[in-house]
Amino acid sequence: YNIHIVHCFHGKLYKLFLFLKFFKPDFKLFLNRGVIFKPGSFPLLWLPQLNGIICNSFASANILQKYFVPKKKIHIVYNSVNINRYSKKQHKKFTITYIGNKRPYKGFDIFLRSIAYLFRLIDYSNINVNIVGIAPNKLFKQFVDIETLSKINFLGGMEHTKVIDILSVTDVLTITSRQESMPNVLLEAYAMGVPVVATKVGGIPEVLKHDKNGFLCPVNDIKCIANIILKLYSRPELRAEIGQRNIMVAKKKFSMERKAERLITIYNNSFAN
Repeated sequence: YNIHIVHCFHGKLYKLFLFLKFFKPDFKLFLNRGVIFKPGSFPLLWLPQLNGIICNSFASANILQKYFVPKKKIHIVYNSVNINRYSKKQHKKFTITYIGNKRPYKGFDIFLRSIAYLFRLIDYSNINVNIVGIAPNKLFKQFVDIETLSKINFLGGMEHTKVIDILSVTDVLTITSRQESMPNVLLEAYAMGVPVVATKVGGIPEVLKHDKNGFLCPVNDIKCIANIILKLYSRPELRAEIGQRNIMVAKKKFSMERKAERLITIYNNSFAN
């Protein structure tokens, strides 16, 4: 095979190709990075055999620079979504959705406590709360009371097509993480025309402009999250305005064509250099 470019999306896999480059050095090797944790094998990122690192946010790139990874190796390319797959559906109840897992950095407990506070402000019978990616668990009562948990739909893991279906009937997406680079679900919400309430962490503020695409809250500020959800609940015209703006942003910045063009430019420049 005459291979020109290898772009690895797994940290262990790129180490194999780093080794192979000592014997076949004529292909270009790129590593994808979408986290803001300390790189576990950052000395390897210095090796000339690794031609570039594709980060999905400036926040992710900044972490690498803190560990003195050469700036010329680092490229920022936002993830993309297939815009044509996203179309909202009519639904009756105001629906709040959380999509993620229960790892501490994802802030699932923050979401639960925010919803518990929201239920003190509003009649919960007018609201659907969906949690995708997490099954019900009695241990969650360490965060909120059983009554609150009983009012929430724990949908567990599901295929991505079904996740899109849930987004299609969502009025507000919440991202309550303590740490993020650039969550794909944020871009998917934009493509679906859904306002987002998120914590101001990592790369999220790079693309979520407060009061434009949704709203930002400090980490752990459950009152801020709940009050903004209440604001969006009370103002359907604001939800519609933000939703339309988000669709335009998704088409302009996060289309698959835009990402492909950016990657091709980076690949071509690696050969020119």
